[in-house]
Amino acid sequence: MKANSNNLDVLVIGAGFLGRQLAEYLRKSGLNVGVASRSSPSKTSNSFKVDLLDSHSIGNTLRNSRPNCIILTAFNFSLDSEINLKMVRNLLVQLSLENQNPKFVYYSSSAEYGSLKTLRSKFSEVSPQNPINKYGEIKALITNELVAELEHHNILRIFNPYSTEMPGKYFLGKIWREIRQMQKAESGLVRSIDLSYHSDVRDFINLQSLFEVTENIVRRNDDIGVLNVASGTGTKISDLTEMLITKYCIGRLSLKLDESKPFSSLPYSIGDVSKLISLGIIPKKLEI
Repeated sequence: MKANSNNLDVLVIGAGFLGRQLAEYLRKSGLNVGVASRSSPSKTSNSFKVDLLDSHSIGNTLRNSRPNCIILTAFNFSLDSEINLKMVRNLLVQLSLENQNPKFVYYSSSAEYGSLKTLRSKFSEVSPQNPINKYGEIKALITNELVAELEHHNILRIFNPYSTEMPGKYFLGKIWREIRQMQKAESGLVRSIDLSYHSDVRDFINLQSLFEVTENIVRRNDDIGVLNVASGTGTKISDLTEMLITKYCIGRLSLKLDESKPFSSLPYSIGDVSKLISLGIIPKKLEI
């Protein structure tokens, strides 16, 4: 990262689960970090209110922050693909108008790939895009826009992130919500979790590893293009759920597998981490 003492080191755009945790991690690592989002600025310093559909708002944020690096985590699933794409285009136009050329990092997703046909293969960075849901389609569109418009870019295709150490605990949707409800229930009460798609195999990446990869990229003087951020190993959803139950709800939560729906439309998704390892980063395996 090319340093400039008058600039923010990093501007994280998006204050959702990943954006907030990432900003805090980078601050603790010694970087001067700002956060821009649609919500009102927080009491923390370097907080900006920005609307990516409003060019004036984007321009003001860029002029006030002058970041050496932008990390785009913002995404609005409730909006269609064209509006999400327009937000990214607006940002790129304003960067050009402001004559700013920061390192650009985009938090994309393994959903760009779709699903593996078998467990004998893994997705590499050159695997074709074949999204099978709206989320993957939007992420792929934005990736393709950034690759086409930015000569230098850093696209992180993130597989399923989780955390056992940071606020928010596991980022595992239904499974964790059920366990949290169980923890709040009366002592001795036994409940069951009805698990669909239990035979699906996913690649879970530790949130700490994701942030370490991001910091590595921020501090580099070069750009890495497209990069899988994954553990390189697959875990069956039912096995993961059993591990969580064993650790947090011994004797109080049982697992019921829905045999009518053992697989989803995305049964297998595992990342090839050869490129990640070539950067000197060894991803952490799934640990509960």
